[in-house]
Formats: sequence, C-alpha cells, structure tokens
Amino acid sequence: MVASSRTHPIPSPTGPTPPGNSAPPDDPDGKIGNGETSSDPLTTALLHFGMGLREAQLYRTLLKFGPLSARQAIGLASLDRATGYRVLSKLRARGLVNSTPTRPQRFVPLDIGRLFERTVNVMRDDLELLRVLREHYIAEGARPGRDARLPNAPAPAPAPLAPKARWPAVRVYPRAEDVATGIATLADQTKEEFDALMMPHLIPEGQRGAVAHAIAGVVARGGRVRLVVDYHPIDLEFLAAMLKSWGSLPPGLEFRFYAPQLARLFLIDHRLALRCVRSGGSPSGGPELGLASDDLEFVRFQSTRFQSVWREALPMQRSEPGWQNQRSSGFALDNPRNLRRWVERGAIVTGRVAAAELAVLFGLTPSPPRRL
Repeated sequence: MVASSRTHPIPSPTGPTPPGNSAPPDDPDGKIGNGETSSDPLTTALLHFGMGLREAQLYRTLLKFGPLSARQAIGLASLDRATGYRVLSKLRARGLVNSTPTRPQRFVPLDIGRLFERTVNVMRDDLELLRVLREHYIAEGARPGRDARLPNAPAPAPAPLAPKARWPAVRVYPRAEDVATGIATLADQTKEEFDALMMPHLIPEGQRGAVAHAIAGVVARGGRVRLVVDYHPIDLEFLAAMLKSWGSLPPGLEFRFYAPQLARLFLIDHRLALRCVRSGGSPSGGPELGLASDDLEFVRFQSTRFQSVWREALPMQRSEPGWQNQRSSGFALDNPRNLRRWVERGAIVTGRVAAAELAVLFGLTPSPPRRL
C-alpha cells in the first residue's frame, strides 16, 4: 500500500538521545498485609498489568470471593483499613473495580479475561507495527545510494512499474525525544480533532510541559481533544498542566481512564496517525520508537483501535461537583490533588452506573420488569 497525498507535513525527528525509558509510575510498595511479599502466582502476574502489589492483592481477593463489601474485601486481602480504602479508590478510578448501587455497597472486579485481552490487543498491534517497520527498512536498504554506481557505468534501464506496496510509507521517530517533538508539532498542526492514547511518564520530563501546552492549544483554538490515560500520579500531573489555562475542564476536552494503558497512539484530524512500538520484555515496558503515516488504511486501523479503547475506558461525569471553575474556592482542577479528588468522585458515580448490570447478574438487585 502506498501513502496517500499528505495534508499534514510530518516533522522530522530532532534532538539529543534521551535517557532510557522509565518504568510506569505506580505504588512502589513491595509489601502487603503483614509485611510479607506475595508468592501467589496470579498476584505476581498482575504486577505486569501495572498494578502495585497491594492493588493486585485486593483485585485478586475480589476475583476469588466477590462481590464483597469494602470491609470484607480489605479484611480478606490482609490490608489495614486506611491502606485498603485508598487502594480500593484507586482500583475504582482505574476502572478495574465497579461498585454496585446496593446497600450495603458491594464491589465487583473487572473480568480477568477482559484484563488479559487488553494486553493481548496491544501485543498484536505491536507485531503488526514491527512488520511495517521491517518492510520500511527493507525498502530503505534496497534503494541504491547516489554514489553506488561506478563513474563511467551506464545508467540503469527504467524499472517496470512495481506492484502496489503492501505496507504504508511511514516516518520513523527512533527515540523518546523524537516522539515527544512529533506529538507537540502535530498538535500544533491540528485543526479540528486530536485523539490520543497516552502514557505521559514516557514523555521526557523536560518536554512534558511543552507537549501538554501544545495539546491544550488545540482546545484553545476551538478544536476537540480526547485523551485516554491510566491513573498514575504523573498522568494526573500531566492533565493538571493542561488545565492551567482554565482551572476547570473546558468543553472541548474529554479524558477517560483505562487500565492497563500500554499503548501510545495519536490521531490528527482523522488524517494522520502516529503509533509507538513498545520495547521488548515486560508488557509494562514503554515504547522506544514511533511510526507516523497518513496512509488511509493505517489511519483507519489506528482510529478503530482508539475508538475501541475509548468506549471501554471509564468516563468522568461533568455533572459532578468540582468540574466547574472553582478557583475562588481553592478547588481549581489545575492542582493534581484536587484533580485526583474530582476523578475519584466521578469514578464512584460512573462505576455505580456501569456496575448496575453486573449487580443484576450476581442477584444483588432485582431485574427491571420487562415491557410487554
């Protein structure tokens, strides 16, 4: 497949070589309950999905014994009360646990199959991107250089028309700083809509503010921005930096939470896509390079992936108290702590709505009567 005519110039990667990718920011806790490290295979496996050890322990407890009340879940997970409620709030904000509308309130974990499938989808996409990258470099290697022919050698005969290429023409961003520069430049070029699956902790710290400013600029120009992030401290700091101009959530900006968020994907006006390939090893490893193309099929595939994640991600409720501009009351959302409080309140409301159907399945609430 060949690239279609470009409507957005793709910036060339520039900048010095950055330091190595950092690990996903999460709870550094290595102990649970009575202070012993968990040896349970499933709990250990859940660490690869970006969970802290206490998160994994509580999630596994809900999988095994749920639906449970908060007190039951915390007790069975061998966590102290304060830590347990904090971990439960984080799991709910990440969309990994839902709360039922029953009294007493029960908590239902995300199905383990869906959790694994989220990671499998990213790995499948990475495999396809590596194939595109392979064909790109094979084509680059097969292209003769200007000085490849001898000085007196005759010019080669015109080659016959080549068949249509299977893979799109791409621009490669080989380093983290190159990717960050590309994101900011493409955001500056966005006219209508900027959609992204983001991992802010993988943006070099020195460029993080510039990227946030460039994306906020899309909203300031009257465009639409939709972001999907995970629920980590750096994610909230990044969102708060974007909200500095308003102190609240402006109409053109939407964000949702999705766990584990292991992909980086950027769509510009539905005409160009930038997708990053993660480094090998653990599923929590970050992307090392990016591939950008305006090929119609490439953009269509990346758009489908974004829409799939967007639909499943946990939305925030604009009707929740605190989303309006409340600088005068000291509750402006450009403060990461205030943003976290607002997010967790929104997660409670959204989680109750999302868990209503699960509650019916578990027999915790009566099914609504059918209309005849």
